[in-house]
Amino acid sequence: MSELKQNHVTIFCKPSVGDEIVPIEVDAGSDGSIFGLLERRLEQQAQGGNTPLYIQIGSGEQMFVALSVADLQALYCLQPNDIGLIAVVNEDGLAEALNALALRYPDGLWLFGHHARKEEIRQARLQCAAEPLYPPTSYPTWSQYLDGEGDEAVSTRIEETIESRQVLSKFAVKRDHIQHLENQRFVFDNLLYEGQITVICAEPNGGKTTVMNWICSQVDEGYQITYLNEDCSGAELKTYQEYAEVRGFELCNLDIRGVTPDQFMGSLGSLSSLKGHVFVLDTLKKFVDVMNKAKVSQFYSLLRRLCNKGATFVLLAHTTKYKDAEGLPKFDGVGDVMNDCDTLIYFLPVKHEDGSMTVSTLPAKTRGIMEPLTFTIDKFREVSLTDYVDTREHRRRQVDHEAIKVIAEAISSGCSNQSEILKFSAGRGVGRRVALRVLADYEEGAAPLWKKARGPNNACQYTLVENAQEYEAEAADAFAMT
Repeated sequence: MSELKQNHVTIFCKPSVGDEIVPIEVDAGSDGSIFGLLERRLEQQAQGGNTPLYIQIGSGEQMFVALSVADLQALYCLQPNDIGLIAVVNEDGLAEALNALALRYPDGLWLFGHHARKEEIRQARLQCAAEPLYPPTSYPTWSQYLDGEGDEAVSTRIEETIESRQVLSKFAVKRDHIQHLENQRFVFDNLLYEGQITVICAEPNGGKTTVMNWICSQVDEGYQITYLNEDCSGAELKTYQEYAEVRGFELCNLDIRGVTPDQFMGSLGSLSSLKGHVFVLDTLKKFVDVMNKAKVSQFYSLLRRLCNKGATFVLLAHTTKYKDAEGLPKFDGVGDVMNDCDTLIYFLPVKHEDGSMTVSTLPAKTRGIMEPLTFTIDKFREVSLTDYVDTREHRRRQVDHEAIKVIAEAISSGCSNQSEILKFSAGRGVGRRVALRVLADYEEGAAPLWKKARGPNNACQYTLVENAQEYEAEAADAFAMT
């Protein structure tokens, strides 16, 4: 402790400019004159515009926060070798000292006031005739150091702080709580993150089950995949079981085994660790009522607890029959289906006349970086990962196909300004709002269909892009819908 006394005496001050607390080192020496020197240093800091907050002498496994410099002086004279000493100078200093100690000693290894080491302080004061030399008259006094009622108020405040920390510490995340958690990494690149809840939505017969079975066959052998298929017929289940057995993952069906979803999820909750386990739930609505907000919230809370044990969940979900203005789907269920998951991805299929399908991903919500993917499903239901195809654009053009055809016909027939095009479109059953949107959407981008310029009286005039109609026809042929 003697070495700490000589070299580790610090005054923590708040500067006149800025909020950062500044430590001022003091060479206390070894001749016992530490408090006289501290008094001079405190006066110098106050005169220089800095506000001293608290003093620290040494450090240890525990820290003692004294309610007065006289108590600090008494303990210093006893030369305790197991604790560091702090004396608070003013009320702001008390708050700063508590904050600093909470960060440095998160387990609360600090003692406060005259309730701790009370007898030692009393004896020490008798031995060294410790007097409250401080605060000096040259800078603001803290009345709570000068009268018993104020001193008791400080003690009460400190005890309340300790009590609140003890209560809140029960809920704090400690290192041992998270040591089993892994850094963020993919189970399947650009689609499934380990330890997350991922929702994959698609319209009926949109390829989600076929693609997900293939993905399960491609996942690294270090993961244990359990695919719960609760949304297929008996004949399909037989096919899926044979596929899973050959490809090395587990297929489950709770109906066949006479087990309820609640019983299955309860069995997972009884396990101490689920590290490396990936569960695919097909489909989500078989496990929870997606239209019941309270039940969805409760179900996600359960999944989150299981994820904290190391599990990864993939929830296959349906979309509604309604689409937005661009022909994009909307997930089926209450808002918490999306709000409470980590990732929500849409599968956007384009079906071809030969029975094959192109499926691209559209991430709607992510907690990580991922790029969109494209899968192809051939007419024999074999899946492969291919170069990205923007099926979203093709779906959008499918929705807008009739309006595009009418507007292109209007421009070709000599209707060049916007008002003429709108009038022509209205006569062909395309409303003003749709026509304006389609005009705006396809005048720019990688493959625009027309160009806009300003004509007389600042009117908008349109001309067809060369080969635009041929491009539109080729795109329709390439992605012909069934």
